[in-house]
Amino acid sequence: MKIRLIPILFFKDGNLVRSENFDLHQILGDPFIQVERYNTWNVDEIIYINISTSTNYEIRNKTEQHSKTFLDVMKKASERCFSPIVFGGGIENLNDAKTYFQNGADKISINSSCLENTDLISEFANIFGSQSIIVSIDVKLVNNIYKIYNSKNEKIYDYDLFDYIKEVEKKGAGEILLNSIDRDGTGLGYDINLIKKINDIINIPLIPVGGAGKFEDFKDLLVNVNLSAIAAGNIFNFTERSYEKAKNYLKKEKFNFR
Repeated sequence: MKIRLIPILFFKDGNLVRSENFDLHQILGDPFIQVERYNTWNVDEIIYINISTSTNYEIRNKTEQHSKTFLDVMKKASERCFSPIVFGGGIENLNDAKTYFQNGADKISINSSCLENTDLISEFANIFGSQSIIVSIDVKLVNNIYKIYNSKNEKIYDYDLFDYIKEVEKKGAGEILLNSIDRDGTGLGYDINLIKKINDIINIPLIPVGGAGKFEDFKDLLVNVNLSAIAAGNIFNFTERSYEKAKNYLKKEKFNFR
């Protein structure tokens, strides 16, 4: 099976943003331009997460200036992209999930809602299929212990991370998106220790994100952990054709990429 290399985009209050430690959000601009760029690069998949604090946003660029919702962004982004797109952020119930799929999502990513009720995973999986349900988990080191963090309410949960991950798989998640808050936006490389521990206890694909600053970080991760997908954000935002260059580098290193 070929490994997927997945760009991840963060949308906040009308703009595409660069994230760092889930706190600092530098505005990158138009929420569609990068999607169009990825489309020309023929990316394997795109993950697009809404981290906005409100439900309506002002989208401003040279051709339009009016209020939009994230659903409008989803529609337009999916129309412009031929690669599968995962949309997440703000999915709290079955109606939300249906709306996301109806507006262009190939898969959905859920996070906060299933922290309160893991049965939502089973409900969604039974209706839409496990392959279309990604559970996103944000992890932060607290006193040298990996803890689950909810950025929506800035809450750290007392759940045992590894027990929770096993429960998520049992409930029917098709994949797990693992966000390392401590590595987010740092360019210091992936938390290989954490990723390996989690990958060893699950039988579904793990998609790690957080820390990629150079192409060698992808290699270091794949040398140490047997993964079918890896994701990154900032590394693809600032260099033209960076996705294509990353793929070519990894192929030369004998990794099985499309």
